Formats: sequence, C-alpha cells, structure tokens
Amino acid sequence: MKAVSKNLSVNPELPEFSQADTRVRAQNAADVDFLKEAIRDAPVGDPSDEEMADIYASIKARR
Repeated sequence: MKAVSKNLSVNPELPEFSQADTRVRAQNAADVDFLKEAIRDAPVGDPSDEEMADIYASIKARR
C-alpha cells in the first residue's frame, strides 16, 4: 500500500482522539502480550480445593 501525505484542516479534537486511540491500541497490545506470557507460565488444570481455600484466604486478608 502506498502512503500519500496531504495537509488537512481538522477540528482540534480529531488529532487528540487519534493520539489517544493509538495509545489505547499500544496498551491493549502490551496487555495481550502480558496475558499470553501469564497463560504460558500458568499451571495446567484447576486448583485443588486446598489451593482455592488459600487463594480466598489471601484475598480476604487484603481487604
């Protein structure tokens, strides 16, 4: 695809929106990469009942 540059006049919100959208897309890509790595390193299968009890106790202690 060949890119073409043109000078345009647009309202001030449009470039701000475009930059914000680009940042959101970059953050989404970083989040996806993080989740892929977390899934790769995650244990296989569901936690045991004992592990779940430990997880809930840890969460409850932080509240």
